[in-house]
Amino acid sequence: MDKDEYSPGETVKIRVIALDSDTLLPVTGSIELTIKDPDGTVVATWKESMTTKGLWSTEYPLGDEAKEGQWRLIKQKSDENYYYLQQVFNVRQQELPDLELMVSTPVSISCENSTFTVSIEARSITGRTVNSNGTVEMLWDGYAQGKTMTSFVLPASGKTNLSIAVSEQDCRMQNWGQWYTYSSLQLRFRISNAVSGINGTAVAAIPVDSFSLSLSSYMTINSTRVAFYFTLDPQGSGQHPPARVNITTDCQNYSYIATSFQSELVDIVPGSSYVMKRECPFGYHILHATKEYIGQNRRWKDPTDNWLYDAEYQQLWLVPSGSEFPVGATATFAVMSQEANITVMFEVATRGKPVQTGTLRLTGNNGTLSIPITEQLKPTFTVTVIRTAGNGGAQGVAYIGSEVQLRVTGDYFNKVNITYSPSKVFENDDVLVRVQGPPNSLVAISVVDHRFLFNFNGSSVSNHIDTDTWLDLYFGQNTARKPIEQRRKRAIETGPTNASLTNGETFWVEKRTDATGIATITLRLSLGWWGVYAYALSDTSGLCVANTWSIITVEPRDLHLSLQAPTRVVRGETFLAHVTVVNRAKQPANNVRVMIKNSTDLLLTLVNASSPSDPTKDFALLINTIPAESEVTVSFPLKPVHLGLFDIVVAAFYDTWTAFSDQLIRVIAEGVPVSPSYSVMVDLRVNSTFNQVVNTTMADNAVSDTGSTTITIYTEMLRASVDGLDKLITMPSGCGEQNLILLTPTIFVSKYLQTTNQFQGDLRDRALSYMLIGYQRELNYRHSDGSFSAFGDSDASGSTWLTAFALRSFRHASEFITIDDNVMTIAENWLLSQQQGDGHFNEPGRVIHVDMQGGVNSQETMTAFVLIAFLEKNASSLQPANKASAVAFIEQRLPSVTDMGALAIITYALHLANSAKANDAFTKLNALRTTTVKDTYWQPATGSTSRAIETTSYALIIYLRRNLDLDAFPIASWLLSKRNSLGGYQSTQDTVLALQALAEYFKRTSGSAQAPSATVTITADANQTTYTLTPATANATRQWKLPFVPKSVGIVASGSGMFIVQISTNYNVIPVTTAPSTGRRRRAAEATISVAATLVTDTLAALAVNVCPRSTSVTGMAIVQIDVPSGYEVTQAAIDRLKSANVLNLKRVELNDGQLVLYYDSLYTANYCATVEFNRASDVVGTKAVFVRVTDYYSPEVTNSARVEPKAAQKASVCDLCGSSCSGCQNSVVSVVEATFPAASTTVAATTATARSTTRPVSSSSTASCHWLSISVAFLVGHQMAAAF
Repeated sequence: MDKDEYSPGETVKIRVIALDSDTLLPVTGSIELTIKDPDGTVVATWKESMTTKGLWSTEYPLGDEAKEGQWRLIKQKSDENYYYLQQVFNVRQQELPDLELMVSTPVSISCENSTFTVSIEARSITGRTVNSNGTVEMLWDGYAQGKTMTSFVLPASGKTNLSIAVSEQDCRMQNWGQWYTYSSLQLRFRISNAVSGINGTAVAAIPVDSFSLSLSSYMTINSTRVAFYFTLDPQGSGQHPPARVNITTDCQNYSYIATSFQSELVDIVPGSSYVMKRECPFGYHILHATKEYIGQNRRWKDPTDNWLYDAEYQQLWLVPSGSEFPVGATATFAVMSQEANITVMFEVATRGKPVQTGTLRLTGNNGTLSIPITEQLKPTFTVTVIRTAGNGGAQGVAYIGSEVQLRVTGDYFNKVNITYSPSKVFENDDVLVRVQGPPNSLVAISVVDHRFLFNFNGSSVSNHIDTDTWLDLYFGQNTARKPIEQRRKRAIETGPTNASLTNGETFWVEKRTDATGIATITLRLSLGWWGVYAYALSDTSGLCVANTWSIITVEPRDLHLSLQAPTRVVRGETFLAHVTVVNRAKQPANNVRVMIKNSTDLLLTLVNASSPSDPTKDFALLINTIPAESEVTVSFPLKPVHLGLFDIVVAAFYDTWTAFSDQLIRVIAEGVPVSPSYSVMVDLRVNSTFNQVVNTTMADNAVSDTGSTTITIYTEMLRASVDGLDKLITMPSGCGEQNLILLTPTIFVSKYLQTTNQFQGDLRDRALSYMLIGYQRELNYRHSDGSFSAFGDSDASGSTWLTAFALRSFRHASEFITIDDNVMTIAENWLLSQQQGDGHFNEPGRVIHVDMQGGVNSQETMTAFVLIAFLEKNASSLQPANKASAVAFIEQRLPSVTDMGALAIITYALHLANSAKANDAFTKLNALRTTTVKDTYWQPATGSTSRAIETTSYALIIYLRRNLDLDAFPIASWLLSKRNSLGGYQSTQDTVLALQALAEYFKRTSGSAQAPSATVTITADANQTTYTLTPATANATRQWKLPFVPKSVGIVASGSGMFIVQISTNYNVIPVTTAPSTGRRRRAAEATISVAATLVTDTLAALAVNVCPRSTSVTGMAIVQIDVPSGYEVTQAAIDRLKSANVLNLKRVELNDGQLVLYYDSLYTANYCATVEFNRASDVVGTKAVFVRVTDYYSPEVTNSARVEPKAAQKASVCDLCGSSCSGCQNSVVSVVEATFPAASTTVAATTATARSTTRPVSSSSTASCHWLSISVAFLVGHQMAAAF
């Protein structure tokens, strides 16, 4: 196991090794694995056959909200002895420290007065000098006692030795007049540098030398006395002087009445064990023992009492001559019995199988058994002696025996050797890792950030196996970000040969060794320590392992460059790029020049200049001197004037040394992004020509130069939804209902893909991964009674509506992933407990989607919704009586239902229940449809577009259930026309229902679909392009990208078949605040909600905004989105304070891509104000206004906003932030000179930028107004600068 702790959002990678328990050679077999979350809920299972001999691997993704705590990976095996194996891993939010610490301590310490030395080495992962203050806290047995804190200083090199004195008084405690010894000393190191901000921690535990008592065996003597045999073992290094121990024992019965007190002084010799015997009267079957140590000046008692229990009638005893033996030695055993002159049987077993059996004749009551120690007995073996008692027949036979387990010393497996070159590794060096194993063997290699090894729990394959039952499966985890359970088999032996790893990453690969037994990989590692581990599987040599992790130290060069800048700014703001030049050499660096690449995109702003610098000229800041082993920081003010992807490229050099660095920055537009989308169904099946013009004009409040357009032709009707499964809607999705947006639509799309034979490869892996993460997340909203609610335990009760929705989703998901049966069964039982005597289902919780209930008709709508959850997948827990009473209730209420949305839900439920009233309901629903030349849809009179999509989706499902496929086409066409640019709709419910309906429709009609054969001409203002569609290229996607939003798009097509033209526009707008309506009745066309935002703190260091949303009528769930101003951040402490402020109806707070999102389960006229705090994180001046938006989640067009102007940051100057590090500011330590940026940097930056861009995802929703910009870092050494100054 390469690490035992994961953060949410990482991926657990699993390897399984299977060996024959006799030969230890790799074998194939079946794999049965289960993962359980901290609540014990099954979240994944695998039942597969191994395809590679001896090795199987898979991966399991952890969602961003994976439950924190102990997770278990379980391997079950059923044979004559059922058992299971488990591997525990922890999940918790964690941040790796900026400073890596390597601490070396003694193996153990003595409580005698002594001093021991601790070696400390620290290394900054950013390459900065250490020069830090540190403290070490001493905790005995985890508790601070006596003198607990020692301070020390780390020099620039990061290396020092620390002497720690320990006295008898330090590691003893007194209780009730007795002195006790602590068992371990824990050292907690903390390092911090106030200037650079780097910090680090480390923990080391050192055992205290002591002695343990363990029961070896026991026997009853002549039915009158009980003999206890126990062993006294030293615990620790065994390197300390002899000690004297006083052992005190007493015999106790099961009422803990003591008798037969006895003491014995024992002189201990290091490395020796002592077998001791005590006899107790018959009936006293407990031996109580304590240890007291006798030092030079005092006596002290061990804090642990020992309680040894017998089995009352032990009659045979086996005592070994030691606890471990090397190969080639002979282990001898004293065999004693109550009966004289008997023959006993013995068995020697290893890895769960007998390897030697025989008999031994005792002379009198004693005998000696000798066992030769061979390789076959590794790693542990068990010796058992037994005799039979009774009449010797098959009936009434009793077995009396004794058993001991012993270890064979030495390596258990063959060796794998790991070497690397060069022996001294610097940043950006290529490191060749060479693994030597058996020829033509399969080598598994793991590369791990050393900081993960601090908590390393030893569960990688090791030469030290602690059980005599061979566990034939080993597990390991890794954080490579790939899917999933039941996934496509990952190709073994064909992994990459090269890998570039940055801090916090790990790498996992399998390769075949060549004929000489060599396998190699090339690594490029960031600064710090890296662990490399490997093992090999050979058909002839079995499993071969490395003894330990090989540590690669990656050091910074003598001249190191560190660049710090914001990762996101708004166009027109000015930010500071701080460049720290680190001189690690033993002599000062003089006349160091630091340069920045000027451009027309990021204008270098010279302080005190009347205008930005000439973008065609580069500049250097001259640093007169950087002392030895020191660093100096200089700053460049930059002002982005364009939107897009940019590199901040800097260089530093002196003499023949040169270093380059560049960093990603994302420049976004003012205002907020909007993405109007238009879907046009082109149907040439009846008419062979098509002509339509779509008005795409931007809104009046659009921000200039922010528009872009993507026009896509889809011949596969659901392709847009398939491609956007991870982000189907633009709204935040952080509650129990919205979370299902990742799970439920993926299920229905996957069913369609299965029918059309497209559910395979990476698409299958991706879909299954989304389902797994969606299932994980939804379990966070589960109550202890098995119900679900929008915000989990923060809600007073589970919700019938959400529990039904979750159950419905889980039932469908179980076709693809493992859903714990208990989760579904308990949810079903909870739902049934809500059914009332008249058949309807009660709602004890809040329904955040109030429109779903259809106003006053909530009982019948809720009952119909629950019935759908049971009946769609034929849940067996719904008894006929429950079903009948629910159906009867709905049928009785049907005549009075007038709400169109409620009627659609009820009609679908009655069809699923095969109700006699289903036709009546359908007739009533059908009469309410709206029909145009091309489309059919249902638009509730007082509802939003989102609700119309929901209602129409139910109608399409009903049409399909009634086999009205031809009549269903105009309904499907209308739903497709409302799809957004991401492939989803406006909210969770409309997206789920629309994709369920469309997936079912296209699944039903896919066999009769005609591949298009057509010519399509698309005109966007004065621009035009033409595409030819043929059956041979039917699955190809055609896409036209424009850097602007046209006023209109014209589509002219001729030919045959059917396809979709999707027009996706993106631009920013400056939100317009609308006064809230004063009416009590909600109308979608009116803004019934509003928000006020007031700055209560406005400084360069911090901001605080009081946000007050409200509504003139009761809403369902509402969200407030607060843009984070450039240069500021929301800390976790600020989020925690907001959560604990008891804001009315505020249920959830989350930080999401530059926005703080507040979730309210309802808004009305009360006080819902919340204060949001921001702290400065980077240096930005001229900060643009940000916006606070409130939105009715289920009616997204009902929204409003407020503007926040951070005046302090808007008015601040560059010198207010950078001080002496900027040229032109007061007391500046640098001067500016014009220069020519070195040409070599262009190649370096371009190369590394390309490498980085392949590992960092770009959001499919990013536009010209919101881009990820490429970051890269590169360094050159020994490059002579040709530029003149």
